[in-house]
Amino acid sequence: MKWKIATISICFFIFFKDFRPSESYITAYLMAPEWKNLTAEQVNNEVYPVWVYTNLVCLLIILLVTDFLRYKIIIVIAALCYVATWFLLLFGEGVPQMQLMQGTFGFATASQVAHTSYIFSSVDPKYFRQISSYIHSSSLVSRFCAACLAQLLVSLVKTNYFVLNIISTASVCIALVISLALPRVSTSFYFTPNPKSPNQNNYLKNSKGNVNEEEIQKLNCGNSKIDEDITSEGTKSEKPKIPEKEPDSVLFKPGTEKEFDQHSLGSAPEDVSKSEAVEIVINDTQPKKLADTNTIKDRFKAGLRQMWNDFQKAYKNQRNLMWSFWWVVVVCGKTHIGNYIQSLYEDIVPNPMSDMSYNAAIDAAALATCAASSFGVGFLKIEWNSYENVLLFSVNVIISSLMIVMALATKIWLAYMCYIIIRISYHTVLTIATYQIATFLDTQSYALVFGFNTFLALVLETILTIIVVDKRGLNLDIRTQFIVYGGYFGVLALPFLARMLYCFFVKRRSMAFKNENT
Repeated sequence: MKWKIATISICFFIFFKDFRPSESYITAYLMAPEWKNLTAEQVNNEVYPVWVYTNLVCLLIILLVTDFLRYKIIIVIAALCYVATWFLLLFGEGVPQMQLMQGTFGFATASQVAHTSYIFSSVDPKYFRQISSYIHSSSLVSRFCAACLAQLLVSLVKTNYFVLNIISTASVCIALVISLALPRVSTSFYFTPNPKSPNQNNYLKNSKGNVNEEEIQKLNCGNSKIDEDITSEGTKSEKPKIPEKEPDSVLFKPGTEKEFDQHSLGSAPEDVSKSEAVEIVINDTQPKKLADTNTIKDRFKAGLRQMWNDFQKAYKNQRNLMWSFWWVVVVCGKTHIGNYIQSLYEDIVPNPMSDMSYNAAIDAAALATCAASSFGVGFLKIEWNSYENVLLFSVNVIISSLMIVMALATKIWLAYMCYIIIRISYHTVLTIATYQIATFLDTQSYALVFGFNTFLALVLETILTIIVVDKRGLNLDIRTQFIVYGGYFGVLALPFLARMLYCFFVKRRSMAFKNENT
């Protein structure tokens, strides 16, 4: 029952923290003379880049400490950052305060990995796919409702952008209250494992609670020093007696804890009886587990060691590497488009309060179609490994072409349509890529691998921002930026074209060789 409460709570939290009607018009709000009165260059080249840099640094820290702190505190801090972001939007003035606003927003968005990890640590792995659907749906429904409300208020009620920001502030404040009420998580994947989970700790006890003798025999093979201690009172050929009772006994019998602390895990104290020594050996299934978990420092080191092992295991698979490579570079490009698409709209239609402004409606339409395509692709019975090169090459060419069309567009509706098609293409293939990557992972590695992929995407985006956007770099105008992004996706298509041609010729040569032999 507790995991159901946690699931419902986190879904409500995600709904309210993503319910931000003002987001579809945030660039127009920053540039409006009656509100923040910033120039296009200040917004694009001084304010927005701060989010990229902050997000990168915060994500790295969050990836390392979220599991150790057991999620909730990160979620609460993220909620506080959302509240701070919208209070700064309401009452902040000038470039420095808007940069601070982007900094707090950067931490808030970087902490999204904590939401999934929080709920995954609370439920049985068999519910992971179901829970993932709930979380993703909560976010999509929230953003869709927010976009619809924003469009209705702007088009029909003629509501100004300040009111939209007040609604967003109220929503993130509700999210903060929910975050404080979230149930605490007593375990985590790496630093505070659940002793009841077979994936995290394997206690050497059978279903009846008795000691598993077969496991002890495996454990004692090759441990000559332990064997000598166990058999010090008898012959070395004697088997140690396994206690048949006391199934619920703790690691040591009363009075032996202090003595045991003075010895290494490799040997038992001299005055400990056989049965007591056996108990010590039994619990040596995970080397130095007992000693390592006594201090926070040792627990942290052990958790990092396990994370590194899972990391190496996940990225040894070449197919996983290929899909992860595409995932990283495309998420980077998509995030850049999302950050600056409103600036392009502003360049095409300088007066956003006119009847031609349908930013929120386009966001709502894009969300609805993306949700439908992502949902529908899950029912396709296709072996994607057979078509991966063609698929990834094609989608990159499509996105590249549409980006260049958007950069040259003079009609806002053309830009709108291109943006929707880009979003559909991206989300459909991203769903496939996410599934393909997940098939190579253990359940406890999901957040680690996707978090690391996101981090790499942010590293790449930071480099792109410094070169293309930042005033210390090329400081390009918005249309030239979109031409560069189009070229970025075009270059990204080339490795998959090369791989597709290579596989084609190898297959053709193999068939020709087979025909010659027959």
